[in-house]
Amino acid sequence: MMQQQQQQHDDDQLVDSALKDIELAIKGLQQLSLVDSRATGSSSSKQNSSCTCSIEKKDAFTEIWADLLVKELMNAQSMESAKARAMEVVQGFYNEITAKEKAKAEERLMQENWILKRAVVIQHQLRQKEKQDSKELLKALQLKNYALTLHFKQIQTLPLLPG
Repeated sequence: MMQQQQQQHDDDQLVDSALKDIELAIKGLQQLSLVDSRATGSSSSKQNSSCTCSIEKKDAFTEIWADLLVKELMNAQSMESAKARAMEVVQGFYNEITAKEKAKAEERLMQENWILKRAVVIQHQLRQKEKQDSKELLKALQLKNYALTLHFKQIQTLPLLPG
């Protein structure tokens, strides 16, 4: 009986420790902007035997990881095994969140890159139009200059009228 109580106490401590580790990992990820508050649910608490858990199941992603952690901890044969299993689950959680955020960042970069490429194309087209307009204006001014030169020469050849 005493041994069962001690085992239960050890189990409760293990669960408390694992939950604290997970909460610390989630807080760390939130500080790194890798997890938004919708995915972690840090506002409510639920009672589980003698520990207070501040993780609310808000989406399937969170629920899957919580279920995996509980399953791993329940299958642990010792404190060391439980800690190792909890560390593996937390590391997997971190890796998946990081991979998702990297994918989102890559998508944003690809969109920004496309926008920049489009801006360069538009800028190039504007420069080409300006260049074409400048050439046309230059040609028109050269023609007017030539006409004025001819007109001036013609006026110079006319005899002066006394007057």
